[in-house]
Amino acid sequence: MKKHLYTNTEIFKLIMNQLQSENRAPDILEYALAESGPVEIRNYEFDILGAVNYGSSEGIYVDLFLRGNIGYGWNGKEHTRLGTIKTLRTDDDAFRQMAVLMADFQIAATRFVNAHLDDFTWLGFDIDYFRTGEAERSYGVTMKGVKSFDEAVEEAKRTLKRFPYYVKAVITHNADEKTKTVYGNEDQMRYFELWIQENPDVAGGLNDFDVCIRGIREPTIEEAEAIIRRDFVQTDGKEMHVTRLNEISYKDAVRDFDLSDVDEWPVFGLEGEKKDGN
Repeated sequence: MKKHLYTNTEIFKLIMNQLQSENRAPDILEYALAESGPVEIRNYEFDILGAVNYGSSEGIYVDLFLRGNIGYGWNGKEHTRLGTIKTLRTDDDAFRQMAVLMADFQIAATRFVNAHLDDFTWLGFDIDYFRTGEAERSYGVTMKGVKSFDEAVEEAKRTLKRFPYYVKAVITHNADEKTKTVYGNEDQMRYFELWIQENPDVAGGLNDFDVCIRGIREPTIEEAEAIIRRDFVQTDGKEMHVTRLNEISYKDAVRDFDLSDVDEWPVFGLEGEKKDGN
């Protein structure tokens, strides 16, 4: 779903309409006016505050504003007005009603922002990390200080290398929602497809199938057969042979084989056949 870039005036009108539709706006109001100059809200790191006061000449006023970084740093917009609500009454009960209205506005606006955080996230990049076989992200972070995809890719690669149980990172540019996927292990792990046959001397021999292994170097045929006998194939006393070995990319391995438990696979070429991260 495409994000919506809200302004201060839009938020004021939206929340006031909500309160009025829910009969939470008292019938003593003279007006509820949004701030005249719309300002885009590009960051969610703000508080929604209000103040209720007697007017200098007449009535009671509620002033509502945002305090914090709405996407422009600390350059004068850290206090951004939303709008003003007024009643002509000045009695104690009217003051209490206006104070309740102010609180209801703050509550409703805060809930709205929290329910639509993506619409208030326009700075930097989101990086979501995924474990093997998981459709939902395991971990995510917003990098607001990152200015380019290249910087975000390097950050993702550093994290994938440090935590090899993450198999990929999906990077999203918050300003336009363009994405890029970085795969773990691409720079450090190699994948090999092995063709296995019970009787390699006969064309189309029995039990012809292929498997995938991973390692930091290419095994010989003899080493590959040892891996097959030890880790993959229940031979039932039959002698299985590797007839062909071919290096494939990680993307091809994901496409052609079940890598749901790849984190548990031995890593060929490491001393003692250690697993990643151990």
